[in-house]
Amino acid sequence: MVNKSIIGIIMIFGILGILNLPLIEVQEPYAVLEPHRESYTTIMIYNQYFKYRVVDTKIEEHYGVERGVFHIMSIGVLNRHTDGEQFLVELRLYDKDGIIGRKTIREYIGAGLITTFSAGFDTEEDQYVRGEYTVFPPIYEKQLSVNQTRTAYHLVTKYKIIKKSHIDLWFGI
Repeated sequence: MVNKSIIGIIMIFGILGILNLPLIEVQEPYAVLEPHRESYTTIMIYNQYFKYRVVDTKIEEHYGVERGVFHIMSIGVLNRHTDGEQFLVELRLYDKDGIIGRKTIREYIGAGLITTFSAGFDTEEDQYVRGEYTVFPPIYEKQLSVNQTRTAYHLVTKYKIIKKSHIDLWFGI
């Protein structure tokens, strides 16, 4: 019986001895998402119409031996763009009863120049007419670079120092 008592006392002192061992400092890893700013460039591509201005419009009555009475409708278009290109113009002539005719004309207009678009319409003498037009300027592709920044996150491993007992280390706690 003495042996069991001595073994019990030795075990108690052994456990107390282990518990009284100094704690060990251990580095324990942990993950953190850290923000950072990153710059990027976006290229925006969009269609832009050529700039133009209608500088003159007129409708004139004329007479021809073979043709008879007719009206000539004309408009002057100024190309305000830095390049020359083909413009499309639709001319429409009306009287009190509705549309008399429609003509579509395509002409090249140089940069900064004026071109006159004209069309003749058969009419009657002293007929009251009015005109309408639509200019369809050419389209060009324009690129715009936009510098932007955004917040992005990346995973960083950091370490914290914790104190563990020998028992924690033995049992993997």
